[in-house]
Amino acid sequence: MRWEVKDKAGPKLDRDLFLDKVIKPAGIPGEEVLSWQASASGWIFLLSFITHTLYRKYWEFFQGKKGEKPFNSFNISTGWEPASTEKRITVEMTNPHIPDRDIASLLQRYGTNANGPNKVRDKRGIWNTTWQAIINLHKDPAGRDRLRHPPASFYLGADEGKIRYPGQPFTCRKCQAMGHKGMDCPEKYCRICRQTGHETSRCTGKKVCNLCGGEGHTYYQCPKSDRPRTYAAAAAETLAQKTTRPKLDPTANAKVNALMKALREEAQKIPEPTRRSNLKGPAPQDHKSSGPDPEVEPTTVTDLAPPT
Repeated sequence: MRWEVKDKAGPKLDRDLFLDKVIKPAGIPGEEVLSWQASASGWIFLLSFITHTLYRKYWEFFQGKKGEKPFNSFNISTGWEPASTEKRITVEMTNPHIPDRDIASLLQRYGTNANGPNKVRDKRGIWNTTWQAIINLHKDPAGRDRLRHPPASFYLGADEGKIRYPGQPFTCRKCQAMGHKGMDCPEKYCRICRQTGHETSRCTGKKVCNLCGGEGHTYYQCPKSDRPRTYAAAAAETLAQKTTRPKLDPTANAKVNALMKALREEAQKIPEPTRRSNLKGPAPQDHKSSGPDPEVEPTTVTDLAPPT
């Protein structure tokens, strides 16, 4: 931060006075200040902190005090401003069959889609398995810059993906925490319940979808996914539908049996000859031969012989 005294006719600030009046009120001890420089004229001061977090903490403190003395005695400029929520994000997947809607659903966990995701193509029009989108990140008091940042790496099922954007915090690809690499991660991380403290092989918790973040299902079963379902997912859905079907009336069999019994009793009331005649049907006609039809002349073998 660059501090320049507005009234150069007034008394100059020495080093100790500047730190006591300007830095300590923010609750930042002197050992957390990286450097403090004063120009030869005594009117300009350059202030740096050890970490970006301290820098941000002091900036927020200053915003609430800039109208008060001694803060209103300076013109202040800085190389850091509060982070914008709008980010142009690039998503890369190794599997080219991931649907566009699944990429959009993933990004919506971290922000509101303003544009995209759109497939990135080269000058020949060939897609390079990346998408670009502009999103406004959600607010998150626990996140860096108080924003909910998407991870640098992620999985959709067994397929790995990567996310890049300007101002992206450095995070562990294993546990998603900041400050270390995946190879140096001290945590045991479970890919089933997405929690630290135990290995995947020892998980007893609920499944957590790495697309929507919901519990009780995986990416392949996620209702927000456009990916074609596997046979196992379809079978699980069918089984769930069977278990939720309404049960039949437990008295239905008894009612059918009672109806059949009543029909049999009614049939017993019909006289025996009538029942037998109904069962036999109409009497068959007598097909005994009574000689040739008088109107049809009989045909002999000589009538069929060819002419000579």
